[in-house]
Amino acid sequence: MKHYAVTYSDSLSHHGIKGQKWGVRRYQNEDGTRTDAGKKRYSVYEAKQAAREGGLIGYAKYRKSHYGRKAAIEEYKSDKKVKKLTKYRDKLANKADAKAKNFRERADEDNAAYEDLKNNGKKSNTYQKFVQDAASRTYNQVLKDYDTETEDENGNIVINKEQMRKAKTAAAAAALGQAALMNTNYAASINIERLMGEHKQAAEGYMDSAKKWETAHEELMNTEISAIMSKKDVKKAYKQARGW
Repeated sequence: MKHYAVTYSDSLSHHGIKGQKWGVRRYQNEDGTRTDAGKKRYSVYEAKQAAREGGLIGYAKYRKSHYGRKAAIEEYKSDKKVKKLTKYRDKLANKADAKAKNFRERADEDNAAYEDLKNNGKKSNTYQKFVQDAASRTYNQVLKDYDTETEDENGNIVINKEQMRKAKTAAAAAALGQAALMNTNYAASINIERLMGEHKQAAEGYMDSAKKWETAHEELMNTEISAIMSKKDVKKAYKQARGW
């Protein structure tokens, strides 16, 4: 029979790992900071770890060594809320900016119409469009006043073609008369003066509105978003920025 003897030692030996060289630090410097290889190794590891855990828990674990799990979770929630509220603020600010641009465009149109009337008088495109619109209204009104409907032998309501022809002829004559009257020097001068006043007043009103919305946009974009705010607070800031 064979006998085996077991001996015990108080010493602990370590024979290294494959690829290790004594006195050479692969991932960490003497002061505890990471080498280039260490930064690459552990940044990839941490990123993979955070992605593997995902969402809130992954973020908390990723930041655990710096803030602690609870603090990391609170920071995650806070950052997420601030981003969401900032996005909502930007949405309202963009809305204000769009309104400002719209009012500026309308002001530019009225200013252009004013200058057109001022420089070209009754030959201006603005005044001729005004005349055409008035003539069109006259045409439609005369056509409406004519009784062009009749009953056929079956009692159905149909259009009397002869009456319709007469109605169109009369309406066209009335429209031409209206246009000719409005193009007389006397009528044109009165209408042009009135139209210039209307376009100038409209342009000033639109410009005032544009400036208000531009101010609202600027003030809203300067509003600092914090985690203690709510969506109602951002909406309130939007209304205050508008000022009306």
